[in-house]
Amino acid sequence: MGRLDGKVCIVTGASGGIGAKTAEFYGREGAKVVLAARRENYLNAVAKKVRDAGGEALVVVTDIRDKAQAEALVEKTVETFGRLDVLCNVAGYIEAGLRPVDVFTDEEMETIVDTNLKGTLYVTRAATRVFTRQGVGNVIMVSSVSALTGNGAGVYTATKGALVALTKHIAMRYANKKPTVRANCVCPGTVWTDMCRRELAAQEGGQYCPEAQEFNETVGKHGCADVGISKAVDIANVLVFLASDESACLNGQVLALDYGCTL
Repeated sequence: MGRLDGKVCIVTGASGGIGAKTAEFYGREGAKVVLAARRENYLNAVAKKVRDAGGEALVVVTDIRDKAQAEALVEKTVETFGRLDVLCNVAGYIEAGLRPVDVFTDEEMETIVDTNLKGTLYVTRAATRVFTRQGVGNVIMVSSVSALTGNGAGVYTATKGALVALTKHIAMRYANKKPTVRANCVCPGTVWTDMCRRELAAQEGGQYCPEAQEFNETVGKHGCADVGISKAVDIANVLVFLASDESACLNGQVLALDYGCTL
């Protein structure tokens, strides 16, 4: 208890799955948690869990794809709490069907890139400007094991790989400054969330195009589902560690949380 006492933490994608559990655990450890996502009713439910766990919660309904909203999220955080200590980028989107690179649609590309990459960049740019002024800060990226293995949909994998590169860029940007702004990234394997359930339902319902189904069969021979499916709590526990001072020596690192499927 108290591993994040007094820390001000933004969690994007906080309305469900990994983001919701991470926000709850941050509250349990004494953080002031800013919950950001598009679904206000879901955010309010998670905020209650944060408060019940002993933390403070601020709900800021945000569509990170909108630059103004992404920047307003960070501004509201600093306006309310006077500072920002941790940005945990969880928000992400994947289309139904593992569409490989030769069959993804323009619409899917725009939606996924806008959320996973552009939206994350908008929030991270605003947060790192605050961190630059403060001289200290902590960025945590939630990527995917697909960024390491290529086993996700074409566009999704590309955006998640970009988050790995962005993590290393941030660590390098501030490497010579003491105290520093650090950044680390986690790459979960299959996690039992609503997004995962939707993907499995699409697979079982035969909604994949032939090329996607073929790719899915290939992924099944090399994927992490064979070695274990994580729960949101498993990822959230690691995100608490990365937000805490216990992980102070970690910077620019990429952690695969996948039961060892990338070994």
